Amino acid sequence: MQEYKDSCASDTCCASNDNRGQLDEQEVSALSAELDACQIQLKEWKNKFFYASADFENYKKRVAIDRVAQIHATQTELVRKLLPTIDGVERALATFEQTDTPPTVAQGIHILYQTFQQFLREIGVQEIEATGPFNPELHEALSHVADPAHSSGDIVQVLQKGYKLQEVLIRPALVSVAQ
Repeated sequence: MQEYKDSCASDTCCASNDNRGQLDEQEVSALSAELDACQIQLKEWKNKFFYASADFENYKKRVAIDRVAQIHATQTELVRKLLPTIDGVERALATFEQTDTPPTVAQGIHILYQTFQQFLREIGVQEIEATGPFNPELHEALSHVADPAHSSGDIVQVLQKGYKLQEVLIRPALVSVAQ
């Protein structure tokens, strides 16, 4: 440092160089205020980030729930539209037993029926049990019949099968009930 001072022509140059690592009180307070402002802004941005992150997680959960509900609604509608076709295939199979239908035709319709039944099982469709006592939540009574073989309120005959999809009623079983 001594060599530098000796080569310097003016004292003001050397004096400013000696103070170059030191800040005056105004600069320190200005920098301190700026640092405080930056820290406050950082906290605000962190809070905004956490809220946005939580909102996004909630959004993803809502979308997943909505997606499952949409899939279930679509499956339910598909099954509702498919059931009359399955009913027709069941009637065809019953008719084949009473007539002289070629065996290959009967076998083909039976395979089609099995395919429908397999599809329904795979997506969670269950046939409603329609024996024993009448249950208004699962059965719809179309007629009351006098039948000494059944006690009052028991299902005598199933007129049309009912179905549930994952515990949600798609179509009630249409039944005749003993008086």
